[in-house]
Amino acid sequence: MLVFKDDGDVISSDAEIKVQGNAIVLYYGREIWAGQIASSAFMVDAIVHDNGGRNDVGLLALLTPQQNAVHEDSDFLQSDDESMSRCGGTTQAANYQFTLAVSTPGEVNDCTTGVTGRPRIAPVEAQGPTDIIINEVEADNPKQDEQEFIELKNLGAMEKSLDQYTLVLYAGNRATPSAYNVIPLTGQTIGANGYFVIGSSQVPNADMNFAQAKNNLQNQIAGVALYYGKETPFNIGMPVTKINMVDAIAYTTRSSTLKGYKGQKLQNFMNLFVPGQTLIFEDPAHTKENESMSRCFFTDSFRSNSYQLLAATPGKLNACGYPPKSIDKVIIGG
Repeated sequence: MLVFKDDGDVISSDAEIKVQGNAIVLYYGREIWAGQIASSAFMVDAIVHDNGGRNDVGLLALLTPQQNAVHEDSDFLQSDDESMSRCGGTTQAANYQFTLAVSTPGEVNDCTTGVTGRPRIAPVEAQGPTDIIINEVEADNPKQDEQEFIELKNLGAMEKSLDQYTLVLYAGNRATPSAYNVIPLTGQTIGANGYFVIGSSQVPNADMNFAQAKNNLQNQIAGVALYYGKETPFNIGMPVTKINMVDAIAYTTRSSTLKGYKGQKLQNFMNLFVPGQTLIFEDPAHTKENESMSRCFFTDSFRSNSYQLLAATPGKLNACGYPPKSIDKVIIGG
């Protein structure tokens, strides 16, 4: 657990929590030391807070974008010590899910009183069911791109029909980003808490094959989007649409793309496709083996920092290691 002061430096790993412009971050699999600059790399949860009536713009943008800090008002409870208690859900890095409530260390949070913070800008929300998500994408193989795949995951406890779902692959490096492939999932099903893999013929555990044997996923600036519903017609060449989009991931496998990361073409695509998120780089030099962009620890849609580069595991549990905990309660003062 790390505590950051308002200039972004680590106070220490076991410091007394300060009172203005601070953040508390939970990391997994990363070494941190006092004096290190704040980072969202390997972050699994965070809360940005203050009791001085101000927002720290830098920490908010880095750790909990598009949200206000949690403001702990010492006058909120006159007779009891209060804490910032998680009451609004289990989404990580969500300041707005914390409530000022009676302090209950080591016990169930008291969510019967208090006021939650609210996001300044509403986060992107799926426009349809959220129990089917994009779980893993392999867009670039070490040799001939013959083992590319997209894996969906069913978060529900029942088998589900995919009749209403469509995958659309977008080319983001065009003057007007547009679809280069449309994959209806009509007639397919996904098992309870299970996986559904769309892949090349050589992909293990593939439930459905791409039309071509190789080179099905673009390697430059590109995106994979999952839609629910048939109200919107999906066609090759169509521009990006957010209507009925339930999840999406934007990526590249070319380092040359990253050199122009701040270019207008890329920014236009990101703003259209996954606003507020970052481009994922599937680095072909990451390992000599087949790696994928694998979802780890977070299950909410449209969250780029939930993906890590790991060994490809089509149709199986992603190789994420032991899942970390989330921040549940913060008590400042006594």
